[in-house]
Amino acid sequence: QARLALGADERTIVVLYAGRLSFHAKAHPLAMYQALEASALRLPPGESVLLVECGWHANEAIANSYAAAAAMVCPHVRVLTLDGRQAEARQRAWAGADVFCSLSDNLQETFGLAPVEAMAAGLPVVSTDVGDVADMEDQVGFEHLF
Repeated sequence: QARLALGADERTIVVLYAGRLSFHAKAHPLAMYQALEASALRLPPGESVLLVECGWHANEAIANSYAAAAAMVCPHVRVLTLDGRQAEARQRAWAGADVFCSLSDNLQETFGLAPVEAMAAGLPVVSTDVGDVADMEDQVGFEHLF
């Protein structure tokens, strides 16, 4: 039901990013957008990628910047932004995802809870190697890929 609510069928790979959507304070989405675009272009015909950004922007200018960047950098990826402050949106995002992407790229993120939540939800985690994220690999079998 969650996948249907997200507009994803069985041929859609749903990638979830959950957390604040802030390119200056949390993480810049460029690397994720580039990787998802490259992945989308390699899929067999009829398969697609859906990126669910479940979080919140500090203001409308940042929201517009995210939308413009996604349209420019990953035009073959459908991007859906859900308000992560709403419990129903968070539940739909976690239940409908195939993989979780943690793109924290600054040292203020010493130990992100979102990758742990993703593992608890049974999702594979793709992550940067920043802060204590790498330490989770040894402790809980977490594997960072870039």
